[in-house]
Amino acid sequence: MKEYITLHLNKLKEDNGFTLIELLTVMAIIGILVVIGSDMYMNYRAKAYDAAAISDGRQLLNAVMNSIVSSDDVDYAHAENGGNRVGATDTSGSPRAPILFLSPSTRLRIDGPSNTPGDIFIEAHLYSVGGTKDSSPSGRREFYCIVDEANGLSSFSIE
Repeated sequence: MKEYITLHLNKLKEDNGFTLIELLTVMAIIGILVVIGSDMYMNYRAKAYDAAAISDGRQLLNAVMNSIVSSDDVDYAHAENGGNRVGATDTSGSPRAPILFLSPSTRLRIDGPSNTPGDIFIEAHLYSVGGTKDSSPSGRREFYCIVDEANGLSSFSIE
């Protein structure tokens, strides 16, 4: 009986669990994986915000071209912090249905539009608040749209 108890006590002494070094090593590996994973997640998230801005830019081109074709009276002027409703007034300042609703994170600036029928000219800069960082004035990657009715030009590009 004494041998049986001694045998079990020896087994308990041998089974001490993990050493401090082993635990610290596992924690370090998990920490490295978390850092790598969070960095990748942030990059994917920024690219998703950029994709939303690109989509809004293409929709802006289509909306402007549709309003030109249908001869809608739209004031295209839009400040960078002018909200998400684009073209919500006509050229006399009266409210109208917007031609486009921007994504919540997208910012749009339309510089000096010409609203003269037959000679509509729009130059627009878009970016997303959560988009990838860049050296542009907004600090984010910007996208550029232009519509020139007189010359029959419409384009979308990445600046």
